[in-house]
Amino acid sequence: MKHPTAKRIGALLLTLALVFSLPGLMGLAQGDAPQPTVFEGDIFITSGYGGGLSIDGFTREYIASLNDAQKADIAVSIPATYKGKPVTALGEKAFATFIPKYDYYDSTVNFTSLDLSGAQNLTAISNYAFYSSRGANGFTGVLRLPPNVQSIGSCAFQNCAGFSGDLTLPDSLTALSNSSFDGCSGLNGALRLSTNPSFTAIPQQAFNNCGFTGTLTLPANITSIGPKAFSNTRFSGALNLPDTIHAIKSAAFSDCTGFTGVPRLPSGLAVLESQTFQGCSGLSGALVLPDTLTSIGSQCFYGTALETVYLPDNPDTVLVNGGSAFNSCGKLTALVSPAALYENYKAKVTASTPKKLLAYPVTVTFEGTGAAIERLYNLPLNYVRNAQGVWSADSGYALPEVTSSTQPGFDHVWSFTDTGLPTQAGVSPASKVTGSVLHAVNIYSAPVITQGEPTLHKEYDGTQSLLSITATHPLADQLLIYYDWHKVNHYQGGRVQWSTSNTYAVQEIEDSAGGEDSWYQVTVYAYDRATQKQFFKSGEYYFDVEITHRTPTVNPSCETTVFIGDGLPDLSLSPGDSQGTIAWDPEQTPALGQAAYSWTFTPADPAHDLTVTGAVTLQFIDTQPISVTVQGNGAVTPAGAAVDAPIGQDMTFTFTPQAGHKVAGITVDGAAQPAASGYTFYNVRKPHALTVEFAPLAADDAEDMIASLPSIADAQTPQEAAQAADAILAAKEHYEAMPAGQDSISPAARTALHEALATLPQVQVSVHLDPAVQADRVSIANPSDLLSAMTQQEAQALRDGSIEKFELVLALGPAAPSAQEAQALIQALKDQQPGRQYGITLEKQITSGGVTQGQVLSALPAPIHLAFPIPEELKAPVPLHRSYCVLRAHTNADGAVQIDQLSDSTPLAPDVITIATDRFSTYMLAYQDAPERYAVTFETDGAGTVPAQTLAYGEKAALPAQPEKAGFRFIGWFAAGADSPWDFDTPITGPITLCARFIPIPAEATASPGAGSPQATGGTCGQTTPATGDSAPYLLFIALCLGSALILSIALGLRYRRGR
Repeated sequence: MKHPTAKRIGALLLTLALVFSLPGLMGLAQGDAPQPTVFEGDIFITSGYGGGLSIDGFTREYIASLNDAQKADIAVSIPATYKGKPVTALGEKAFATFIPKYDYYDSTVNFTSLDLSGAQNLTAISNYAFYSSRGANGFTGVLRLPPNVQSIGSCAFQNCAGFSGDLTLPDSLTALSNSSFDGCSGLNGALRLSTNPSFTAIPQQAFNNCGFTGTLTLPANITSIGPKAFSNTRFSGALNLPDTIHAIKSAAFSDCTGFTGVPRLPSGLAVLESQTFQGCSGLSGALVLPDTLTSIGSQCFYGTALETVYLPDNPDTVLVNGGSAFNSCGKLTALVSPAALYENYKAKVTASTPKKLLAYPVTVTFEGTGAAIERLYNLPLNYVRNAQGVWSADSGYALPEVTSSTQPGFDHVWSFTDTGLPTQAGVSPASKVTGSVLHAVNIYSAPVITQGEPTLHKEYDGTQSLLSITATHPLADQLLIYYDWHKVNHYQGGRVQWSTSNTYAVQEIEDSAGGEDSWYQVTVYAYDRATQKQFFKSGEYYFDVEITHRTPTVNPSCETTVFIGDGLPDLSLSPGDSQGTIAWDPEQTPALGQAAYSWTFTPADPAHDLTVTGAVTLQFIDTQPISVTVQGNGAVTPAGAAVDAPIGQDMTFTFTPQAGHKVAGITVDGAAQPAASGYTFYNVRKPHALTVEFAPLAADDAEDMIASLPSIADAQTPQEAAQAADAILAAKEHYEAMPAGQDSISPAARTALHEALATLPQVQVSVHLDPAVQADRVSIANPSDLLSAMTQQEAQALRDGSIEKFELVLALGPAAPSAQEAQALIQALKDQQPGRQYGITLEKQITSGGVTQGQVLSALPAPIHLAFPIPEELKAPVPLHRSYCVLRAHTNADGAVQIDQLSDSTPLAPDVITIATDRFSTYMLAYQDAPERYAVTFETDGAGTVPAQTLAYGEKAALPAQPEKAGFRFIGWFAAGADSPWDFDTPITGPITLCARFIPIPAEATASPGAGSPQATGGTCGQTTPATGDSAPYLLFIALCLGSALILSIALGLRYRRGR
């Protein structure tokens, strides 16, 4: 058990460790961002002002203490006191970034917020104090001025576009300077102005380009508004100005498009300078200018929608620039003057549009009716005033009816004159008011005007055409009708005829006057014949006249297919064509083929006929076409469905079958020709037709191609060698592309192709034996057979040079099977024993563009033959028989291991296993032992047939049935050269032939004395055996020896196997 004191000491150490690690943990929580530090020096530059301090900006040291991020986001907060003194002013350019006062207010410094809430002692904000070059990216938020500010200097907040919301000028404010808030476009709320009696003027550009919205209300203490004071602001609604204002300077409210309705101008207003309300497109209705107004500036109401303006009843009022104050007022209908000052204003208003609208009120009476109407002098009779004081045309107004005249040719009408003559003018509702009394009078009625066809468009034809207009009147004998004809060309006109003729003749091309800027016009005038006084003038009647040149008839005639050597053919006009000449345009060079060649027709009468141009399509030839039809997979060179052959020259075509194909047939002009690699048309004079048929190669074709391959020889020229190499590669390409595949030709032909490929300098086949297996002398029967791995595409690439070198490397070395392959091999052995293992790989190495890339191949399209000599240690000991095979382990694409047992393809070579294989992986020599078996054959010397016996080493032959031979007695089976019969208890140790031996049967049962023993017969292997005693002991001794040898051999074999 631990001591309690030790526990307490451990707890104390743990606590200390946590305490000391806490700052590090806090640092990890806060990240690596630098923490702000407290600046201990002077923040502000100051100077004395009115018993207090003026803050004139930040100190260099303070700005230098900030990092880049802090400099880009400086909050300006003005305190009530600084260093114990009240802050009463902000100095000139104290915080300005536009042309800054201090060089350290560079481009990295940006003031983004302003807090004046604490500056309770602040009375003055000097010029340019916050003048910004950052616009909306500078100061932001709501600008709140402290309650004791008395003055704001010029440009103090200019271009501070980031301020937003309302702006309230405190009632302590007595003075505002030029451009104080100019460009503060972000101020988008309401504006409240100071009501301090001393605050009387809105200075120049004070709120120019501000974004204020809502209505604008000026307090009663304001007496003047400076130039552009509220220009381009966004106030809306009515504009009401206090009567205390006596002067509004130039452009004070220009472009304030949000103001609507009729502005109420101050009753004591004396001066409206130029452009005061220019561009205030929302101002409309009837505007009454106060009588106190002594000057109306140029373009004062330019671009407004005012409809009626009542001029001041003041003879001293000056209209600057001839009343241009009312130019471009598109809806203005009347400029109303007091009647007594009409002539006064008429002399002053010289601007063209306002001059036409100048009028004064007049009461018009209708003589003899007692009816009267209020109208404006100089404006139409149908102009009426509405309740808002706006004068406008009443389209429904009609004059009172007068008694119709019963005299033909006269009208009974109202007229502002009464001369008693029928030539005086009557009035209509649209007539201008020119007097105060309308009289009912008889006047000539207007002639009836009938215009002829207003459009004349024709080609010149040599005949006159008449433009006509007719005026008819019942009193034609008392009248004179004149027609005033004018021709206008390019807006420049002049009289061409003044006469009583109602027609004008045109004939020539130069009489034309048509289009947007040219025309004929005629005006009709009517006069009283007796007094020669005009009583009628019509409007203008227009005629569009276009007389064009006559288009000639031209049909060129010439040959259209021409030999190039003859040049352009003769060109002529066809019968019935217009008079003139036709010729080819110069500098045209005939070119082979079909093209357009231009000509020009020159008329005999160019004053009236057009010179025209055109073109004829000519075919210049120096060739005859040969149509080419291709059937099957191949190409004909030159290519194309039709080939132009030079006339008189030979034309050769080359036929190139696609890989795996041949030229199967040629047809020329419908006649079959022998198949060949090309065809030549000699001395071409006419068109021809060529058909080439391509068909897949057959096996015989491929074998013939291979048999005829050239060889690569040292004596060849480079060109010959290149041609030979191309032929060999082409044969490979054809072979690989054959539809029948690899088995379509004989193995001998395939080998011949591969051997030819192996002779190419850019093709190499290598066999690398690892030193560890060199002694085994494993070999490939024909290394060139590896070239079955070359694909059609690779052969083609070798032909065109995109592959520079092609190499196959067969590597034989110790096996390195995967665990899966090793396991599969063991399972595949079954009763067999493992022998040597080899790893065999095939790599394809292709060099292209100087870069060699290798690809390990796992299989070949066609098998190769590998020879595995049997190592000495794997040869079977006597008396065993050993059979051999090769196990091949191959991992397929799906990862599965496939084991194939490959048998000896050449069993006649007992010490070598030769296999056919198309895969590359791990190979194992395997063997299986069995006792050696031998044949025991029997020869009967013609006494029938005894079946042979096959016995394992050590087995005993079975005694066959005894053969019989007439006249002989069978005495036993004898081995070759043996004197004693074979003992069938003797083990077999090798192949043996046993021969039946016979002796003749004597005529008498007992032999004659001295005759000796009978002679035995036994065919070719039987011999006479003398009967010289008992041979059993000798045979027993031999059997014992053989048995001992057999036992010793078996023991040695078992010991050898255990050693293995």
